[in-house]
Amino acid sequence: LERQGTGKRITRPSDDPVGVATALRLRSDIKITDRFRVNGEHAQSFLSATETALDGVPLLLQRTRELAVQGASGTLTAVDQQAIGKEVEQLLDEMMQLANSSYNGLYIFGGNRTGSIPFTAIGVPSSGVTYNGDRGNRLVEIAPAENVEINVSGDEVFMTGQNLFGTLIDLRDRLNVGDGQGVSMTSIANIDAGLDKVLAL
Repeated sequence: LERQGTGKRITRPSDDPVGVATALRLRSDIKITDRFRVNGEHAQSFLSATETALDGVPLLLQRTRELAVQGASGTLTAVDQQAIGKEVEQLLDEMMQLANSSYNGLYIFGGNRTGSIPFTAIGVPSSGVTYNGDRGNRLVEIAPAENVEINVSGDEVFMTGQNLFGTLIDLRDRLNVGDGQGVSMTSIANIDAGLDKVLAL
């Protein structure tokens, strides 16, 4: 009678212990499947945001190289070189913005320190940049015992090996003092090394 009244085959665990166990297992499986789906969507979005930020770096370096070639010309006046130096300073600011990109409130290039800004400039105008993140790998479980890494360390991208910030700062400073030869002999080679590094990521 109780089953007829409720329309349910199981109204209490003692009615069908095996059925209850099956129902609980299915409910747990659904929750796990939903969690993996959400994790997968988060991983995809985080990776897309990272790719977008990384795509901007070589474009910025290409523009920096164009300015360096202009600045290396022996026909420029000191005023001309300083004007180019100001544009390099603007590109340095843009590089900082890319390095401090965030997704959904998480800083992309901070390693596991996603809650605080990963890069800070030293002085005004900047004489250097400090990395406040770490080299931790952010792993997301997208299936049982299957994790994917969704980040790349900002230190690896912007500072290890060829320091991209240092490259732009050095170029700016050489332009501001009229060191066209230094731009030609050193800055352009450093930019090329930075491009090679970023494109290999």
